Amino acid sequence: FSFPDCYAAEFGELEVVQENQAGVPLEHLVTCVPGVNIATAQSGIKVVRWIHNKPPPPNTDPWLLRSKSPVGNPQLIQFSREVIDLLKSQPSCVIPISNFIPSYHHHFAKQCRVSDYGYSKLIELLEAVPHVLQILGMGSKRLLTLTHRA
Repeated sequence: FSFPDCYAAEFGELEVVQENQAGVPLEHLVTCVPGVNIATAQSGIKVVRWIHNKPPPPNTDPWLLRSKSPVGNPQLIQFSREVIDLLKSQPSCVIPISNFIPSYHHHFAKQCRVSDYGYSKLIELLEAVPHVLQILGMGSKRLLTLTHRA
């Protein structure tokens, strides 16, 4: 929550646009910066942090440093493809987390059973595909969007 204030103190005010007006969520934009990550602290608050203190080796794709695809798990690979397809059908590739299950059901004409993938909670399943899905915000107002790489 303090990021805009810290940024303003160092560089000047960030331009803020109203929701649904040609803007990008700040959390999504910050993840474009090489060497920077947004992590969730044990308290549940998201913090901006360095991924590493030294630059990556030459010719290293910065997106590969952030997350790997679920190698060897065909169900998660299929789920990843479905998430991409579903989000591409949404305005600005964004969907509220509360709409994910009904939207998935409507889009694919099948239920999304979290237990079929070996998880007990939806959020755990969504966090299992960080190479395609970014979870923005906190609490009940979380949004799902595609990662920059996807």
